[in-house]
Order: sequence, then C-alpha cells, then structure tokens
Amino acid sequence: MIDGSSSVGNEQNFQQILTFVSAVVHSFSIGHDMTRVGVVVFSLEAFVIFNFHTYFDIQNIDQALSTVQFPGTDGPGTYIGRGLQVAKRYLFSSSGRAHVPRAMVLLVAGRSIDDVITPSMDIRSYGVEMYCVGVGNLYSKLQLHAMASFPHSEHIFRADYTQMGRTAQQVVTKILKGKIVYFCIIEIFEFITSVKKSIKT
Repeated sequence: MIDGSSSVGNEQNFQQILTFVSAVVHSFSIGHDMTRVGVVVFSLEAFVIFNFHTYFDIQNIDQALSTVQFPGTDGPGTYIGRGLQVAKRYLFSSSGRAHVPRAMVLLVAGRSIDDVITPSMDIRSYGVEMYCVGVGNLYSKLQLHAMASFPHSEHIFRADYTQMGRTAQQVVTKILKGKIVYFCIIEIFEFITSVKKSIKT
C-alpha cells in the first residue's frame, strides 16, 4: 500500500516508491499457488491498482506498476486509514486463501488526518503482518508505531528517496525472517531504475 499524496513531493519521488514496490515483488516467486500481490494507492481517496486475483506473473505486475500515475492530490494531508479500509475490503477480506502467510508493506510519506489505529487493528486481525516504511520526513512516527506489527524493531523502517533500494533489501529480509537471500535487491532496484530511464529516453 503506497502513499500517493502531495506529501510525496513530486513524480520523481513517486516513481522511486513504485520502483521500491517492483524490487520487493521481484524478490518472491509470483504465481497462482505461490506469492500473490495486490497494490493500493492512497491520498485523499484510495484506489486498488490490482488485487490478489488479478496477476499471477511478474511481467504483468511490472506492466501494471508502470502505468500508475502520481495522484499528488493537494490537501491538508493524506488518508492512510481510508487506504487501510480499502485494502482490508478488497484485498484481505476476499483473498480466498486460508492458512498462508500474509504481509502488508505500507509506504507512508505524510501524516494521516484520519484514524489509523482501528483499520490497522482490523487488518492485523486477519493474521497480516504489517511492515511500515516512513519515507522522507513528513510522516508521523507515532502513526507508524500504531499501525506496525510487533516487535516494532522488526516492522518499522525509515527510507530516503535516494536510498529506497537499501530499504527494500531490509524489508524483504525481515519478511523472509532471516532466510538466506540469493540475490541483491539493491541491484534489482538499480536495474529497474535503469530500465525506466532507458524507456523514457
């Protein structure tokens, strides 16, 4: 679930967030009977880009991510709680897969002006581990702590837009809970970034 509010700052920063998402997705085996991925973008409103039943291969996920536009909605803040409610209803409530590990990576750039405690508790009640990434310097640390699973040292991260690849590596390492990783996510992140640049030119 990713922040698309004006707190992100600009299109370039938003593209860094999307590249983060892509790098994390590339770290798992995607498929109908393997890892499934859904993406929600939130700002003043929340939108499901795709859910757990939309794509079962990395190519279509990459294609879908490449078409996501930066909402950048002007306003007094962002509505993380609204995004969590949408994620609960359209992702986790309808996943149809019992007894599989569930995780949500939440990238937050701004302070939410709605309630984040209740909807995050609702999502965690589905057995979802919530990993929160604060990006930039406009987010609320208290809100990250209210949303993340315990222990917070394993589920809360700080990211700079220039170091998103390194944070992606840290997040995936925590999701895999110490399992050996046979690739470098930073290199994946840099590769995806270079591909995007070549497409633009």
